[in-house]
Amino acid sequence: EKYGLYEAECASAMMSNFIVFPFSRPCGESIEPLNRAFQSGLKYGKLHFALSSLGMTCPMLLLTKPLSQSEKRMREIVSTQIQLLESGIHKYWSQGFWQQTLNLMGSSDHMVELIGEAMQEDEGYISCIPDPMAFANFYLRKLELSCYFGCHHLALKYVKLLECDDHVASLQRVCPLIVSKHCFGGITYLAEAKCVKTRYYQRKAKKDLKSLSKLVDKGCIDAKPFYLVLKARFTAFQKKDVDSIRMDFDNAITAAIDCGFQGIAAFACEQAHRSLKEECHEDTCGLQTKYWNSAMEYYTRWEAFGKVDQMRELQRNDAENFTAYSAPPSVVKVNVTD
Repeated sequence: EKYGLYEAECASAMMSNFIVFPFSRPCGESIEPLNRAFQSGLKYGKLHFALSSLGMTCPMLLLTKPLSQSEKRMREIVSTQIQLLESGIHKYWSQGFWQQTLNLMGSSDHMVELIGEAMQEDEGYISCIPDPMAFANFYLRKLELSCYFGCHHLALKYVKLLECDDHVASLQRVCPLIVSKHCFGGITYLAEAKCVKTRYYQRKAKKDLKSLSKLVDKGCIDAKPFYLVLKARFTAFQKKDVDSIRMDFDNAITAAIDCGFQGIAAFACEQAHRSLKEECHEDTCGLQTKYWNSAMEYYTRWEAFGKVDQMRELQRNDAENFTAYSAPPSVVKVNVTD
């Protein structure tokens, strides 16, 4: 404004509200500034920055809004991106978030596969993904869905793919993405460490925990619930007493609710249920049931009805022996079994 460079307003607002500010304030506060950046970009003919600004609201919507509201807005975003620049690359960023939202809502026949109204995940589509950040985001959508729906073998596959240097470098710049990668990646590595009984995956999970701890220490507000979820899972992994496990998970759930992250709160409850189930086969204090019911409640508030349906189906199949991470190899909803 000082020098009359109004054409640079969109690019400046986009970069600051997507890459800079989310490391120091709640990411949800960047949604409206990014929407204004879109309008500014349209006004001054900066179409690339305008459409990028729209797409960059997607991870913030997914974290902070009910899924039906996020889905409606993401539908509008993708439609606008295609309408204004049909051959553009911006849709490859936004479509993954939109389809993930549909999967979680139960509006797709699939859990982890990004196939449905928003996009069709196939070799042709994947080959068109234009840059390392969009590719990293594609794998991260798959990792998150794999963890939410309990498909551990797929989660391990995608967290390993995210270890590529280009993907890591791309995610490091973006707060909503890097904290998710460290949390869900760390959870996946801990689960694998418990399966194979080696320290290799435990060390990788510990590296993710340290990365989240550094972000929290630097004042990244949104990193706190992700850090506390992984920290609580470590407490359970180290076979500490039930009270310590409960306290750490309660702290994680509270932090997630304080940030407005209903999905992360639900995931934390589910992880608490699983951890207590592994350590105490008998639900003597009713804690396992408490966390299970809380997970159902938070997923319902988030409007993740596809996940709620899966939990109900698994609960019906085996109410006594169910563990929160025992989803089947299949990722098609109609094939959910114990």
